[in-house]
Amino acid sequence: MRHIRSKIYHPMTQGKIERYFRSMKNLILLDLYYSPGELEVRIGEWVEYYNNHRYHEAIDNITPSDKYFGKDQEILEQRKKTKTETMKQRKRLNQTIALIERTNLEYDEMRNYSLTSRLLLSKSFNDAQGGYRMENIKKEIEEMVNRETKAWDTQDVDLLMTLFHQDMVWPWPRTPQSHDPMEWVLEWGRYNYDRWKNGWQELFDTHKLIHNNREIQKIVISEQGDGAFAVVDIDTLWVDLKDNKNHWKGRVGKVYTKIGTEWKLIMHTGVLDYS
Repeated sequence: MRHIRSKIYHPMTQGKIERYFRSMKNLILLDLYYSPGELEVRIGEWVEYYNNHRYHEAIDNITPSDKYFGKDQEILEQRKKTKTETMKQRKRLNQTIALIERTNLEYDEMRNYSLTSRLLLSKSFNDAQGGYRMENIKKEIEEMVNRETKAWDTQDVDLLMTLFHQDMVWPWPRTPQSHDPMEWVLEWGRYNYDRWKNGWQELFDTHKLIHNNREIQKIVISEQGDGAFAVVDIDTLWVDLKDNKNHWKGRVGKVYTKIGTEWKLIMHTGVLDYS
């Protein structure tokens, strides 16, 4: 990568950074700020959003951080697979429509059918369409769970950070038996890219992963297709340099929300033992 310096006081040669400043001002200037510190915090939040959550058309609609850390090809490949599967489902749906059309149920003929028959025909079509959509969403949620499992297995903090929604808050039970939320704690607060990344990296640097077993028990998708949760049984054992164990064993709930074309983890229950 070569650093090219542009001429000072000459914005015509600095198109990219000038466009960046315009994007920032379009949002930042919508609010009023009563101290320099408040403005600095807001700018920091915007920069974090711009680098880690905002999709950029010039780099194939991925985030700058994914591009920088070399995740772009993996993301584009996953999108390609999703598109291929969607096209297959669309083909099956079109075949269903063609089958219905081949019945030659014109309007005059349809009037001869009872209301119940017409409703059943319409319902069968809608069920087929909805079934294909829900199955595709289920696969996307499974990919999210599997991506998280891979991040733990490989201790890839950058891959792990691709999962989280920017507004996520993660309460943790003190123990697997802490079913009462009165005993839960907040260690890191609302999602912050640097704080969360450094926290997980510290775990990876100071602990050895002994095993990480995860099994999806259930996936539930909202009727609107914009929310979902997965129930997962986990058994993950970490050991630090002093041979102290950090054992995550039990059942968790992972709550996902759809942002644009992607799913993000927005809430996560801590590990609880239900045995």
